[in-house]
Amino acid sequence: MLGKRIKELRKQNHLTQSELGSKLGVIKQTVSSWENGVSSPNNDTLANIASIFGVTTDYLLGNDTSTTKQFIECRDISNRISKLAAHSRKNIEDLKPLLKTEILSGYYTDSSLFRSDIYTIADFYGVSDEYIIGGPEFEEQTYGNPLDEIAQKFLNVFLELNEDNRDIIIGDMKKLLKEQRREEALPTKMVHKQAK
Repeated sequence: MLGKRIKELRKQNHLTQSELGSKLGVIKQTVSSWENGVSSPNNDTLANIASIFGVTTDYLLGNDTSTTKQFIECRDISNRISKLAAHSRKNIEDLKPLLKTEILSGYYTDSSLFRSDIYTIADFYGVSDEYIIGGPEFEEQTYGNPLDEIAQKFLNVFLELNEDNRDIIIGDMKKLLKEQRREEALPTKMVHKQAK
């Protein structure tokens, strides 16, 4: 019964054995052996399978006929991700193995894994999680109001940098912004005294 349920759920979720294995940290052959009843996942892996498919372990084991699966639609988010991918040099296919939910298909079943995927996607594309879930940041600047020439040059160069160098640039920019805000907060007389 366990193997049959894993196979049914995998197919319902449009996952290959390799894709499910990747989510669970096992190889395709291991998933195949579960589905064919040759072996069974350990308790931790069983719990992970249940979490991925949004069902109970009792359902997987055949002790319960109700999947209790709750699909939560997130089409706006998946459309935003597709739009972001279309404007990025990063291939969305490279993102898929990093995800633990069906978010790219426009729904999810596990809210904690969904939150984790939001952070993964934001990190992958270099935007905030607020943008991914529907905030105005990035979209207004990139799609609504064209960037001025200097900002566009900066963005083009920034996108060419590797992750380590991007982190350095962001860190330096945050320091400069903090100093600027501190200076702006100081009363005018104090700024003049410091200048003398």
